[in-house]
Amino acid sequence: MRTRDEVYEAHAVIIAIGVARKKLEVPGAKEFLGKGVSYCATCDGNFFKGRQVAVIGSDNEAADEALHLADLAAKVTIVPHKEPDFVSAVMTRLKSKPNVEIHPVAKIHSVVGDELVTGLKITHDGAEKILPLEGVFIALGSTPISQLILKAGGMTDDRGCLIVDKHQRMNLDGVFAAGDCTCGGMQIVAAAGEGSVAGMRAASYVRKIKAKAEGKV
Repeated sequence: MRTRDEVYEAHAVIIAIGVARKKLEVPGAKEFLGKGVSYCATCDGNFFKGRQVAVIGSDNEAADEALHLADLAAKVTIVPHKEPDFVSAVMTRLKSKPNVEIHPVAKIHSVVGDELVTGLKITHDGAEKILPLEGVFIALGSTPISQLILKAGGMTDDRGCLIVDKHQRMNLDGVFAAGDCTCGGMQIVAAAGEGSVAGMRAASYVRKIKAKAEGKV
């Protein structure tokens, strides 16, 4: 394996590179990151107790972010960027929260503010308006960081997820993958389980390589 500074030799490699959050590509989203814009409600939600916030997204990830924030913020507005796709059980939970509102699908133009976020500029039904807010949480999904693996000949599916077998082996000899980069559940417990399997299988692979080199196989 070659890095910017060094070359590392190994019999086996376990890839656990995770995923990258999909960015909101509008003016203000980058400029106000950490100043009212966040990509993680569980990380930053406590900073917005008693405040008005929005969650941008249209799937269950956005709903989960909103449900977490509902216990902290004064009001949570879900602003879908496309037709919402919430499972019925999640929708029921959202409707049970009196401080959660699901806004109609809107085009998001920019995050506005001074030193901190003060609102979200959107268009709905041809009318442009600014939602007054103190926080914007972006939940547009995640994408595996797989370009480096593709260049090395690794295989991914149409979502960019690394393809592995039940032993976490990739199509490259001696290469294993685990965690969110395989899209195997996107949960800590699933990633830990995959990591355990990958570790054991990689160790077994290395033992076989060494035994073969020593003429024991």
